[in-house]
Amino acid sequence: MAHMDKKELRRLYRGVAVAEDISRATVDNLMEEELIRKAGLLLLYWPMSDEIDIRPLFGCGIPTALPYMVDDRNMEFALYDGRLSQGRHGLMEPAERRPLEPADDSIMLIPALAYDREGYRLGRGMGCYDRYLAHRKLFTIGVVPSSRLLAVLPHDDHDVRVNMLACEDCIEAAGR
Repeated sequence: MAHMDKKELRRLYRGVAVAEDISRATVDNLMEEELIRKAGLLLLYWPMSDEIDIRPLFGCGIPTALPYMVDDRNMEFALYDGRLSQGRHGLMEPAERRPLEPADDSIMLIPALAYDREGYRLGRGMGCYDRYLAHRKLFTIGVVPSSRLLAVLPHDDHDVRVNMLACEDCIEAAGR
């Protein structure tokens, strides 16, 4: 797989559903993480079928924000109050779209089709997370099934690495 380009890797993983037990074990690992429990705000995502389902974190007592698309290339986060609407690209987004600027004690969980051990992400190719993080210093956790945690992924200079990786059988610092 190390010789596949991003387009080929996206074709391989896009639409491959994540099993419920893998999502549940990943969320259990995240809930045991002190970093998560002490966060002032969790910047989460509404999962697609080929991503880890982190929705149990929405009710863990920590304020939660979800992304919404501002336009075809840029996203912001808004507080999640339980109401959703369908946004661009068919994604579920907070119904109330008031952008917020995360504080230093915020933690962002970022989905991906795959990650590598260095913390580079194979997303859907739009670059929204990279653009959002380019001007913000947030602690980030990449969330992915262990079967999609690869040794190396192709990446570009503008790709932003995550600080940690979380899957059903591990939580570890990226770049180890």
